[in-house]
Amino acid sequence: MSIKELQNSTKDQLIKLVIDLQDKLESKAIPNEDITDRKESEYESNSSKNQLRLSKERFELAVEGSNDAIWDWEDLNSDLYWWSDRMYEILGYKPGEVEPRISNWKKWMHPDDEEKVLNVLTNHLEKNEPYEVEFRMITKNDEYKWIFVRGVSLRDKEGKPYRMAGSVTDITDRKLYNIEGAKNEKRYKDLVATINSGVAIYKVLNDGKFGSDYEFQEFNRASEAIEGKSRAEVIGKKLSDLRPNIDEYGLIPIFRQVWKTGEPAFFPAKQYVDNKYSNYYENRVFKLDSGEIVAIYDDVTEKENAFLELKNSKERFDIAMNASRDGLYDWNLISNQIYYSPGWKKMLGYEDDELPNDFSIWEKLTKTEDVKKSWKMLEELTTKKRDRFELEFKMKHKDGHWVDILSRAEAVFDENNKAIRVIGTHVDISDLKKVQKERNLINKAIDNSNTSFDMIDENGIYIYVNQAFLDMWGFDNKSEVIGTKPEGLVSNPDIPKEIQRKSKELGLYSKEIRAKRKDGTMIDVLITSFIFHEDDKLIYCTSSIDITQKKLIDKALSASEERFRTLTNLSPAGIFLTDKDGQCTYVNPRWLRMSEITFDQALGDGWLKGIHIDDKEAVSSSWYSSMKERNSWNKEFRFQTSSGVITWVESQADPIFDSEENIVGYIGINIDITERKKTIQELIKSEAKFRSIFESKLLGSFFWNAEGDIIESNQKFLDIVGYTSQEIKDKLVRWKDMTPPEYDARDIELLKELAEFGVVSPFEKEYYHKDGHRVPILLGAATLPGHSTQGVAFVLDITEQKNAEKESEKLKSTLELAQKMANIGFWSYNIETQMPTWSDQMYPILGCKKENGPLTYAEHKSIWHPDDWESFDLAVQNCVKGTPYNLITRIIFPDKSVHYINTQGFPRVNEQNQIIELFGTSIDITHVKKAEMELRDHKENLEIVVKQRTSELEKKNKELDDAMKVFVGREQTIRELQNRLNAYENE
Repeated sequence: MSIKELQNSTKDQLIKLVIDLQDKLESKAIPNEDITDRKESEYESNSSKNQLRLSKERFELAVEGSNDAIWDWEDLNSDLYWWSDRMYEILGYKPGEVEPRISNWKKWMHPDDEEKVLNVLTNHLEKNEPYEVEFRMITKNDEYKWIFVRGVSLRDKEGKPYRMAGSVTDITDRKLYNIEGAKNEKRYKDLVATINSGVAIYKVLNDGKFGSDYEFQEFNRASEAIEGKSRAEVIGKKLSDLRPNIDEYGLIPIFRQVWKTGEPAFFPAKQYVDNKYSNYYENRVFKLDSGEIVAIYDDVTEKENAFLELKNSKERFDIAMNASRDGLYDWNLISNQIYYSPGWKKMLGYEDDELPNDFSIWEKLTKTEDVKKSWKMLEELTTKKRDRFELEFKMKHKDGHWVDILSRAEAVFDENNKAIRVIGTHVDISDLKKVQKERNLINKAIDNSNTSFDMIDENGIYIYVNQAFLDMWGFDNKSEVIGTKPEGLVSNPDIPKEIQRKSKELGLYSKEIRAKRKDGTMIDVLITSFIFHEDDKLIYCTSSIDITQKKLIDKALSASEERFRTLTNLSPAGIFLTDKDGQCTYVNPRWLRMSEITFDQALGDGWLKGIHIDDKEAVSSSWYSSMKERNSWNKEFRFQTSSGVITWVESQADPIFDSEENIVGYIGINIDITERKKTIQELIKSEAKFRSIFESKLLGSFFWNAEGDIIESNQKFLDIVGYTSQEIKDKLVRWKDMTPPEYDARDIELLKELAEFGVVSPFEKEYYHKDGHRVPILLGAATLPGHSTQGVAFVLDITEQKNAEKESEKLKSTLELAQKMANIGFWSYNIETQMPTWSDQMYPILGCKKENGPLTYAEHKSIWHPDDWESFDLAVQNCVKGTPYNLITRIIFPDKSVHYINTQGFPRVNEQNQIIELFGTSIDITHVKKAEMELRDHKENLEIVVKQRTSELEKKNKELDDAMKVFVGREQTIRELQNRLNAYENE
């Protein structure tokens, strides 16, 4: 690269390097510069920028990847707030179609939910209670959706909230599922309550061998009528309490069989007798999934009595009762006549007289494929290939819908084993089928659920897991898990026991745990466990959700949110957001400082108010043109404040896309380029300055490459190393060849630093002169723009400085000797570290041993004269505040001798004018003080003598004064007499 090309470069580090070198040259003293702090600061700055960029990307990724909507009420005093695009989707709007305002929530919220939501919000803001609430919101299609809102608030030092943020989850499907489940539960209870048969549900205790092992859990209305007791009188009682002779009746073995096998059983009509009852009952016994036993029973005493009275119908009655009492038919195979009971017809919606007793009726109302199955089974029954006919099929109801029928039948044979009659029952099992279907759907949902589900028996052994369990924990098939214990999947083997114990105590228990998959991978899991009883055994049901990613996302989201908030609030660049039409929706504090307009003024197109009047039209036209064309935008313009301050900015904005690549808004930054503008104006001067420096005779300069070549140099560099320009051009000399071997390792590190940072601060090294002697130099280097292995170097011959340093060392030694000769001790005290530093002379001055090191400030008191310590301590405290001191104080040596010390102290400040150190001198002036005391004693003696002599003189002077007064009086009298004589003579 030529010098002209270098002059066109705008690399700030080259200019800075030259200016630094020039400053050092002008100061005539260029010390080594420790660039550690600056490099660490540059590294931390670059790292922080990268972290901020990654944080923003992670925040955007978390918001886009979450199924929840994210919201942020940044100013609780403002009606505006922000939400993610997912919230528009929940409400059925397109992004930006409605404005997220607090005031809009009331019209979107179901009126019945307003008070509840307001109370939860108020309690959170005033009492810091959790903000979690479910309520309904109306969508764009005028349909209500159930949502779950969770939030937290940020509070100032006084605990006052000033900002809230949180998430919104669409829970409509879950709510509808719960509502539908509740409806099904109600239908079931209504069925049990209104059925004509008695229904009793029993909890099985112990081993179920006796009537006392069956405790009433449910008792319907028909049971109340049959037993003559209310439900409240029965619930919680044992079966033996109600039926004392139940163990001899024969029903208990049926109960126990059903409880053990799970297979339903029918207990035919049999008379029960005790002191209160003498009735016939028939029972249908089933086992629920909960392990409870259900008995559907009827008091058939009247029918049994009627059967005895009506001998001709006894056989029909017995068989019908064995099947069911809901719908009865009797088919005479000899006459081909058939009888349908009124209940049989009513089951299909007909009255007794609406359907004739004709066999064809059954065929017409039954599905064709079911008729074929029935004929085949009847043929097997009448030929004794099967003992019992039992088949489910569908028959058409009078109103057109299909009814699920359970048909049971038995054949009557004559003495020749020929079938002569078929008697059976039809039971409407539509509701039962529906319940079974719902249960099958639930079972299927569990089997195919994405949520891990398992069951553990009371011994802590897996007895069931679904496919999601295998997928989550990394197993290939259920056989790997069934029969094992969960301890191997958790970090702490006591966790399963804790979950089981808490499930027993609370019924439902949730806990986040650290768990281990089959391959050893650690994951975070949310465990929810509950219990139920089956066959008198305790079963633990557990659902597990892998929340590893969620926790990572939550953590990243939290960090991203905090970093993004910090970025926008502390960023040196102005940051702004707009909607898809280019209307401003947010600006950060730095943007507001640039323009000196308020946040509210900047919203919409109000941001144009802060732009210089000469730039406003061009900026507005350019901005809205880019928005219309859906392009990115870049423009340089000026902000002008009301006080006239002008700030040049480079503004650029890029579109924000939703998941369907639709533009939902723009994000942009304003970078203050005022200094850059000034720099550009000064660039020509700087480049000229660079040329003058490169070509000057004060500073050596040359262009280099990493291979060790000198590409070009100025005359000053040639003078320093003793070579000619032709030798440089002919590449007869290289900078590597001029470098002594001990600098090779350092040069390798510097080349790496140059490749990474582009510049290194000046450092000392040596070059071989052409004549062989070494030249000490100060060298600074930088890479050329776009080239990490080429650059420019600036060389300063510091031979004179090195000679001066040698002289300085001599002077330092001389000074130390002078201090020793003068018996002056120097000391310093670092206020932050509380570490003292003494010169060698301080130890004998203070009577201390050098091997023990300098005394701490507190230890000074042990050698100080008690009468002098208070004044010395006060002086030091004042010096810490900035007042120097000069004191004469007494020190007590180990031999108890007293020494006088003259000590001075001065404060030293840093660049921020903060006092960081005290320093000063101490001189032993004991001999001076002794001389002063001797002189004082001599002076006192002299004063006594003087006083005595003075007293004698004063006495003699007084006598002279008295004599003088007598003499003067006489003289005066003589003069008066002489004057009188003269007067007489003149007369």
